[in-house]
Amino acid sequence: MARYPVTNELYNVYVKAKGIEHPVDGWGNKKSHPVTFVNWQDAMQYCRWLNDLLKGELPPGLILRLPSEAEWEKAARGSPLLSGEGRGGEVREWPWGNTFDKNKCNSSEGGKGGTTPV
Repeated sequence: MARYPVTNELYNVYVKAKGIEHPVDGWGNKKSHPVTFVNWQDAMQYCRWLNDLLKGELPPGLILRLPSEAEWEKAARGSPLLSGEGRGGEVREWPWGNTFDKNKCNSSEGGKGGTTPV
């Protein structure tokens, strides 16, 4: 799992290399924001391109890829998926706990109205 989301600026390097259009209109005004409007297939292509670009720099056996559904769920919740007997950990509704906090996420309830810088 990446430590930080891919920004519009980073994704633009890929866009230029592939000669395609950036998916975010006016992305130049949001260079440090996470790229949006990228579908699964485009994200997979980005991962393949990045693996090729960085193949000499990545540790042997490391492959950049999208997380599986289970991996994403675990990361998004910040805890193990199942908390049944003997599993350890807890299942949380939100990564920070079970009480919603509008200040800990980009949401309409928090009044953000869009992405924020990475």
